[in-house]
Amino acid sequence: MDPVDWLILPERPFMAACRETEDPDSVSDRGDEVSPKDLDLSERAIENVWQAVRSLYRTRLYPAIQLCIRHRGEVAMNRSVGFA
Repeated sequence: MDPVDWLILPERPFMAACRETEDPDSVSDRGDEVSPKDLDLSERAIENVWQAVRSLYRTRLYPAIQLCIRHRGEVAMNRSVGFA
């Protein structure tokens, strides 16, 4: 069976493999970031990316997600959510 087929199965046996937390913010961390305005980015764009990461975390397929985005040599986003 192709690994991609596992994603479209009606029941995913691995779905509940990662523990769940009531509040993802309680297991989130944020490193040093440059203000989006200083990088000619909108705060909304940064928050949209972070909301997508949080949504992915809530699927419980990943115990932790870390994301670092650099723009023009500066750190625009440096965040993590989940259990180490």
